[in-house]
Amino acid sequence: MLKIIKKLSNIDEILASIFLAIVLILTFMNVVLRYAFGFIINWGEEVAIISFIWCVYIGMSVCYRYDRHIAIDVVFNLFPKRVQKVIDICIDVLVLIVNVTIAYLGIVLSMNVGSKVSFILRIPYYFIDGSIVVGFVLMSFYGVNKIIAKFKKVDETENLM
Repeated sequence: MLKIIKKLSNIDEILASIFLAIVLILTFMNVVLRYAFGFIINWGEEVAIISFIWCVYIGMSVCYRYDRHIAIDVVFNLFPKRVQKVIDICIDVLVLIVNVTIAYLGIVLSMNVGSKVSFILRIPYYFIDGSIVVGFVLMSFYGVNKIIAKFKKVDETENLM
């Protein structure tokens, strides 16, 4: 059971990688087909675009989990360590609020697309817009975990003093 949970903990990385592979393969195939044979796979561009959208939203949550987003910390580093910890937690809470808000707006967007479908494959737009919800819900989940971990660190350092 523990192995299954451990494997599922990286499902977002696996999905983002799969979607990126789809984008690369379909784009490469269409470029080669266009220049070598003069035709393209019509549905390939649509699938590549949808896969790219999913890759971006899931990939951003993976980057957030591992703190791989760009940060400018010149002013942040001027503060004492105690103040930096407080500012860091405040920033994480603010980011969590933004993530939850965007996830909610993604749900509203997905619910309001009606019967709109993609042009070639007729894929419902709620599937495409659902990537926003998945990405920001994952970021919210990781944000809550970060905040809890930082509060635990603060408690541990206060107990040592």
